[in-house]
Amino acid sequence: MPAMVQQFGELSGRAGAANVKPAAAPQGALGSPALVAAVALLFALTTSDLSQLVFALAGAIAFALLQSRQVLVPQKTVGKGVVATKKDLPPVRSPQLQPTGLTPTVGKAGQLAVTTIMERAASAGRKEVWQRSVQPVAAPSFSTDVFQAAVEELVQQLRPTEASDRAVRRLAARIRQEIAPVLPEAEVFACAGADFGQGTAFGVAVPEVDIVIAINPVALATRLRQNQDSLDTAKLHKSAIRAVTDRLVAGAAFKFRRSSFRSPEPKVTLLAPASLGIHSVAIPITLSVNSVTPLYNASLIAECGRMAPNARSLILLVKRWAKDRGICHAAKGHLSPYLWTLLTIYFLQVAGLEGGALLPPLEHFRLPHTLEGNAKRSSAKGVIEDSPNSDKEGEATSPAALFKAFLRFYAQDFDIRKEAISIRLGRRAPPHVSLPLHIAVSADGVSSEVGLNIEDPLDRRRNLGDCTTAWSLGRLREEFARAHSFCSQPEPSLERLLEHWAPPADEEATAEAEASR
Repeated sequence: MPAMVQQFGELSGRAGAANVKPAAAPQGALGSPALVAAVALLFALTTSDLSQLVFALAGAIAFALLQSRQVLVPQKTVGKGVVATKKDLPPVRSPQLQPTGLTPTVGKAGQLAVTTIMERAASAGRKEVWQRSVQPVAAPSFSTDVFQAAVEELVQQLRPTEASDRAVRRLAARIRQEIAPVLPEAEVFACAGADFGQGTAFGVAVPEVDIVIAINPVALATRLRQNQDSLDTAKLHKSAIRAVTDRLVAGAAFKFRRSSFRSPEPKVTLLAPASLGIHSVAIPITLSVNSVTPLYNASLIAECGRMAPNARSLILLVKRWAKDRGICHAAKGHLSPYLWTLLTIYFLQVAGLEGGALLPPLEHFRLPHTLEGNAKRSSAKGVIEDSPNSDKEGEATSPAALFKAFLRFYAQDFDIRKEAISIRLGRRAPPHVSLPLHIAVSADGVSSEVGLNIEDPLDRRRNLGDCTTAWSLGRLREEFARAHSFCSQPEPSLERLLEHWAPPADEEATAEAEASR
């Protein structure tokens, strides 16, 4: 994995590859149809005789009626003080590829970054309601009722197998083959967070397989015939994703599911069908261009497994629990799988575990240099060469015990109002002065609360927790409290803990669905 990530960094050449020029303001539009008709009428009255007046008045009325029937194109803000018209909007090849997702909160260093539910209700702030599933996912079941034994069984199910790894490699090769005619310079990298063969809730919404297409931006702009003098990297990546998606859907029978073009790293969710012969089941994937996060996440997990094998097991458990309980879908305002990885690593760094912390601060992680970014390391402190905490792993730090401790830490110990999650520091501390604080405003626009503050390991000035909303924070607290309550019982049940969450039913919609059957 580190070698693959380093190769990706050399191919993408992201830093300083493009100069972005501000967009020019569009030309002013004509007035309303009523105003045009009034001007025409006034002109006719002052310059024409009776016969000319009749024809002029009839023409003005016809013009106004035609104009009023046209559908107005909504305006879209593309920059400070700049409003885009229809011709300025990016081309869309298919209605399914309309950009969706969240717009991240942006704040200056030391200032509050306020996010309102009302601004994001269309994508994340709304309450979810239950809808009948076409293909329901079976609830998890285990061969034993003993919690620790059931956890060990689940960990074995979640770990990627040789067969799943081989299928992922074949999938990457097939995608590379399909896009070669349009992007011959591109390389394709695949990362699997867990065994995708295990059917889970939100399995398509939150895929286990990430596909990253790496290509130099200059070469990409040349292939897409875009002007390199005013290159916008974000728009370039979106155009590339559209082109690749069209190619995969039309040429390889991939199924399009959804897009997330407003996220910092645009991406689409596709389904690789079983008819490709790669695997016996369809494989949900997330596809992006020159994205760092999927490979960085895979590198962090691999390094955690090197330093403390049970740390990797805990990351798998936490993400499975979050997916089953419906709090791992970023498009709904929840934490993404990558952010759940950061929460788990932070817990293993700061929690008072028996025998001490299981993981060190980020500066001791052995990561590819192309992904270190702003997470600077001190050569004096060095890199931990061996697995220093392998001898600490016993019953007290088994996956089951760590999972219970993780739930207790975030349910009772962690103070969301005073602490920031920072694996760079690896210790409990308030948010750094350069980190924009995230304040979530409720749907009524009156009450607010301090949101989850998660420092980006690659850029301490970026708050990754700004994806959450007041509603999703409430769900997060609810699930931590529920899980901690279950695990506090003398004999907790893992099956009940992982029961699939379903939003409350919309009684009116349910009645209509039943009536139509």
